[in-house]
Amino acid sequence: MLMFNMLQWWYSEGWGIFTRGVFEKLSGLADFFSFGTIFRTFFAPFRQIDSATFSDTASLSERFSSLISSFVSRLVGACVRFVIAIVGFLAIIFSAVLSFLVIGLWPLVPLFPVAGVILSISGVVL
Repeated sequence: MLMFNMLQWWYSEGWGIFTRGVFEKLSGLADFFSFGTIFRTFFAPFRQIDSATFSDTASLSERFSSLISSFVSRLVGACVRFVIAIVGFLAIIFSAVLSFLVIGLWPLVPLFPVAGVILSISGVVL
């Protein structure tokens, strides 16, 4: 009776609990990379490093220097955010493929001990 109850849980409620856990982990991974924030602030200055504000009496060279500094800071920020977004997408894709593979193997896990005993008796060594 205990074995029947375990198998009944494994193929019904247990599989559902495991699948929900996998989707929660994928959601947590997407939240970790914060794609909404990355794309919303894509061209923001990197680490909020921006040139100091200057007064109305600032010279043309000071304004040009500030403009170049701001441009470089925003370019660095865009490059860093682009790399983080690509790494995040790759991590989510890799994790999703691996997760769906594990979800697909879930029904076969109770058969592993039986297969192990059969392989052991037949003399196959892995």
